[in-house]
Amino acid sequence: MRLALLATVASCASWLAQPGSALTGPASCTTVGGAATCSGDQSAGIGAADFDQAAVGTLNVNALTTDIAPASGVAAISYSRGGGSITINTDLSQRTIKTTGITDAVSASTDGDVTINHAGNISSAGGAGIYVTTTGGFFGTTDIRITSSGTIDAYSDGIHARYQGPGGSNGNIVVAHTGDITSRTTYGVFAETRAATVSVTTLGNINAAASGILAAADFGVTVSSTGNITGAVGIAAYSVFGDIAVSQRGDMAVTLDGIYIDNSSASATVVNNGNISAGRNALFIAAGDSISITSRGDLTGRDTGIAATGMGVGVNSVGNIAASHGSGMYIVGQAAVGVTSRGNISATDYGIFALMSNVPGYFATVDSNGDIVSTAGEGIRVQSHGGFASLISRGTVSAFADGIHASAPGDVTVTSIGTVSSASGNAINASGGGNLQVTVSGGVLSGALTGIRLDGGATNTVTIGATAKVAGGLNAVLATTGNDTVNNSGIVIGNVALGGGSNAFNNLAGSVFDSGATVDLGAGNLLSNAGTLAPLGVGTVGTTMLTGDFVQGASGRFVVDVAGHAADRLDVTGTASLGGKVVVDPTARLATTTTYTIASAGNLNGSFTGVDFLTANSFARKCAAELRRQRRAADARSRAAVVYAARQCQRQCAERGGGGRRSADIRRGAAGGLQPAVCVGRHALDGRPDASLGRDCDRRAADDLQRHEPVHGHADRSLPGRAQQSSAGGWRDGIRSRRW
Repeated sequence: MRLALLATVASCASWLAQPGSALTGPASCTTVGGAATCSGDQSAGIGAADFDQAAVGTLNVNALTTDIAPASGVAAISYSRGGGSITINTDLSQRTIKTTGITDAVSASTDGDVTINHAGNISSAGGAGIYVTTTGGFFGTTDIRITSSGTIDAYSDGIHARYQGPGGSNGNIVVAHTGDITSRTTYGVFAETRAATVSVTTLGNINAAASGILAAADFGVTVSSTGNITGAVGIAAYSVFGDIAVSQRGDMAVTLDGIYIDNSSASATVVNNGNISAGRNALFIAAGDSISITSRGDLTGRDTGIAATGMGVGVNSVGNIAASHGSGMYIVGQAAVGVTSRGNISATDYGIFALMSNVPGYFATVDSNGDIVSTAGEGIRVQSHGGFASLISRGTVSAFADGIHASAPGDVTVTSIGTVSSASGNAINASGGGNLQVTVSGGVLSGALTGIRLDGGATNTVTIGATAKVAGGLNAVLATTGNDTVNNSGIVIGNVALGGGSNAFNNLAGSVFDSGATVDLGAGNLLSNAGTLAPLGVGTVGTTMLTGDFVQGASGRFVVDVAGHAADRLDVTGTASLGGKVVVDPTARLATTTTYTIASAGNLNGSFTGVDFLTANSFARKCAAELRRQRRAADARSRAAVVYAARQCQRQCAERGGGGRRSADIRRGAAGGLQPAVCVGRHALDGRPDASLGRDCDRRAADDLQRHEPVHGHADRSLPGRAQQSSAGGWRDGIRSRRW
């Protein structure tokens, strides 16, 4: 048991502060039967000289007229018996105990039960506030019960309760204190027993040099603290065979651990309602049986926010967690492990690490709803060595290694709703011996290696939602030996390699697959496209090599970037069954009447149903601004051209009409724009309209106007040429184009 050193520290401080004999105060104590009562002026202290401590079992101190402030080195109340029980009842609510020198303020020791009921403030300059020990008898039962209220300011322990009997005997310890406690060198509350239990309840702030509360017992510990705690350790609890339960309501600022529990073979329960800032671990729990942790507050630790290892571990954390040199949560259970986190986590190593390490058939689960940042490790790691693993992430995960990593010998399920990124690994990495299921309901996945990696598995499914985007430095999706199916309703960018097995990539209606240089589904496996397929993405000309078969349905769109004599291309090792449309994206001015090979396949079925041009394509976007500028400049030129055409028409009319009266009108269209000039010629002799003269002049004026108009060019919709069998056994589809 990790108690020896702590007990030694407490003992050393306390043995140095063993009380001297109290001096008799001005007022004497009275004894009736087995009870002594001390009242009036007891300023010099109460001790062996005031009553027969061997014969008296109960000491009552009340109705004092002065504070108890004895000489240096003298205890305020000292009660020691060689045998029998001790009860001390003190009502000093209007008075104060103050001791100086090396001594305890209130001390009691015997081999029987000790009960202390105290009310009043205590100040001890050289020892403990309340110091109680019992030795017990062989195989006997002796208990310590301390109920106190008031402020305690002590040099060593604020309250010290310790059973020092032989190993076969036992004594329960119960401490309940209301009021603030200060210990300048050791513990706020120190309670230790052997073959029994300890219960500590405090209501008030604790400021201690060592632990705010230290409680240790072989057969169980219960601690309930309400108030803020500062010190080296907030609450430390130890047990060998019994359960430990710690409840804390208040903030902690400590140099080592906030709540530290060490239980060799039983369970541990922690309920924290407060913020904890720790120099080592905010919560550290080790137990031989189950562990339950509920934390509502922000946790900050140098090493970990929550560290727990036990048989089975359950964690429910609501609040932010920060670990500057370690993991936000590091949870290990030999059986089931379940972690629920509702808050942001910032860590150097793992954001959340959850491991089920031993028992076959059990599970490890993580449910995270918050943002996670890991600067040197994985964002979330859930691992089961004996059963299945399940992970849900609803926030943004940013990690140096894998963003999300889940593994188990059985089934593995991963659901991601937020953005996940990895600077050196995979956004999502799932591995196992059972079925692997990865669902990306929203957000962006981006990994330096892959967006989604599947390792092993049996029947594996990747589902990408309509608002999700998946990309990777080497592969968007990578799989190994399982039977893998990818159902994409969102956006996938990059290479895909599904390894061996029976695989499929279904690009569903409304989706986009910006395929990389390689899409390896395996021979005979199918890429079906009911959405948009764009080799290397829109705006980049390149070739995608597809290992497998290809089918494009009626709603499918095959987007082809064209630049000069180069165009996107899909090379299919198996069979290609065509349907839907080809959508051309000219990235530069097209050459006149150019034929492009946009796909090849070992076997060809069907044909594309039509060709469209991509609206707002990259080249058109570049041209749009220039065209708008040209139109604005041309507007003024167009008006001038109309006037010019009218004058020309007048001249021509005069020449054709033999010098008679002629007119040329400039007319406005229905939309208010200028129309080409219209010449209305009239014969000089009879003034009748000359229609042929007008038509001729209109034609000349329109031709003249056209020469002054800006060219708003456009590419014709190219119709698909007939599929032609190439010499290599593939096919090509000709696309005719016209210069812009």
